[in-house]
Amino acid sequence: MANIQAWYDRAERHLSSGGKQRSMADFTFCCIAIDHFRRTPEETAAKLMEVSSKAQENGEGYALDQATNAAAKVAAYPRSRSRLGR
Repeated sequence: MANIQAWYDRAERHLSSGGKQRSMADFTFCCIAIDHFRRTPEETAAKLMEVSSKAQENGEGYALDQATNAAAKVAAYPRSRSRLGR
């Protein structure tokens, strides 16, 4: 997940001004990890704990909630893989 780490670092710097924006960055990170990188919610939550200062502050429950909610959104709104050649 090296590419997603770089994305998260950029997003967190850009969104560092507030809690809700940081939560959105965490949620977006989880959506990308689950949808694009095919990670499980548990794997995603563990990685979120490594890269997100907000997740570190709020604990594993926060990280797992973000990842579980992201997995539900990805499942509810699948993107068209045909346009991506997949």
